[in-house]
Amino acid sequence: MYEYMIALNIGSTLQNGKYTIEKVLGQGGFGITYLVRHEYLGTLFAIKEFFPQDYCNRDGDTSHITVATMTHTDLVAQLRNRFLSEARNIAALNHPGIVKIHDVFEENGTAYFVMDFIDGQTLDSLVAERGALPERKAVSLTVKIAEALSFIHQRKMAHYDVKPANIIIRKSDGAPVLIDFGLSKQFNDNGDARSKLLIGVSHGFSPLEQYYEDGITGFSPKTDVYALAATLYYLLTARVPPEAPRLGGRTIEVPVNISKSVADTIKWAMTTDLQHRCPDMSSLTIGLNGNKTQLAKESSYNADTLNRISPPPPSPSRKPVVEDAYDSHYHQETETIISQEQRKRHMPVWLIVLLSIIGTILVLTVILVCLPDSSNSTTYSDAAEEMTDEEASELFASEEEVIEIPANAMDFTGTIDGNEISLWLEITDNGIADKDVTGEYRYSSNPGNVFHISGVQEPNGLIRWDAVDNSGKAVERVRCYINSGQLDGQCYDLVNKSEITSIKATLR
Repeated sequence: MYEYMIALNIGSTLQNGKYTIEKVLGQGGFGITYLVRHEYLGTLFAIKEFFPQDYCNRDGDTSHITVATMTHTDLVAQLRNRFLSEARNIAALNHPGIVKIHDVFEENGTAYFVMDFIDGQTLDSLVAERGALPERKAVSLTVKIAEALSFIHQRKMAHYDVKPANIIIRKSDGAPVLIDFGLSKQFNDNGDARSKLLIGVSHGFSPLEQYYEDGITGFSPKTDVYALAATLYYLLTARVPPEAPRLGGRTIEVPVNISKSVADTIKWAMTTDLQHRCPDMSSLTIGLNGNKTQLAKESSYNADTLNRISPPPPSPSRKPVVEDAYDSHYHQETETIISQEQRKRHMPVWLIVLLSIIGTILVLTVILVCLPDSSNSTTYSDAAEEMTDEEASELFASEEEVIEIPANAMDFTGTIDGNEISLWLEITDNGIADKDVTGEYRYSSNPGNVFHISGVQEPNGLIRWDAVDNSGKAVERVRCYINSGQLDGQCYDLVNKSEITSIKATLR
């Protein structure tokens, strides 16, 4: 009787000793990725092996892979062609933000391809470890991935699996790299797929059209646009977005601490209706940078688009997607969910209008009832002002010279009362203005708890801000000065009405 195994043994070789297996990087139902050493060059690569475990066996003595039953022969052949197609798709790309393929070969009765080993951390792992990222950092990473996706879109290719698990932050330079083209598809000049279009679903990151067998009928960047915007939402909130069918055609809700330009762009890019969704990566980048004037010239972007209720999802009469039978490095198989929201499409127009009016009245009623009583509640601003001028004077008794703050973002590392923090500030205006100082900070001991900064620069060079926790409650007021890359000041606890001795930080 044969002994069967899954992965190749550590220390075994491929290509007549050219590559030595160092360890398994990841494996799923349809593929295994290894870290290998190139014995002639002395460098590390990643090798992906085609191995559909549910349909094939590996001989423990020879490492040879065979189809388990004859009934699966055609399916395995189809999946193998898909595997090789992924290699060809990536090999044709040359972009610093895309993983590079170096070689393809057949051995052990199966196929392999050799790609760059990216020493780093996936975005989902990074967020799980550190919590939500500062907005400036999250947007910066998103824009760089948008550049890589724009590069493949210009070549009539779509990725179809953009998500945090498929983006690695390279340790050497902090640059994001897009991986896992297992669901990617190459289209011809007419926008038609060159081979049968098999689509998988990553819940929370896939748009509605990927949930249906005939949801994607030709080439469009908009599917990847949705997925990248959903990825940005995850980076900013540390929460997976609601699944597209469960949004029911409604605009996604974005936390209030996210800037309006970024929030509006996420809503636009995650619109269910393809006709009204952000058209491409260039428009997405412009929106994230807050350049609405240029965006209005280049697309159909407008406030009505962002705030409208999108048309209902596609008809449930469509067939659901058969789960994609391909699982590559960092790819996770997902379940398929079918929306049941489309029935209102068949309602008479007069009934739809009547229901819309009634719904609007009900929403306004709920809002009015739920509004807090201003005579009894303590708002963010009220709490922040509870520190009196006398208390502020005690905290900052010394005279300081006027310091000009550069109008850009600054990353600091330092302490509050001896507790280590990471802090970034962005000064958008040198003078008194509403919320001209923004940013975030987090304690190193609890990186998942982010404090959002909203403040002003006062005429004498003093920076004053209020810190708001994840629930939206103002918890601290800080007054400090910045001079020669040093931040020095004091912090007042708005919750316990007590002084925190000091805040000190240094530019990174």
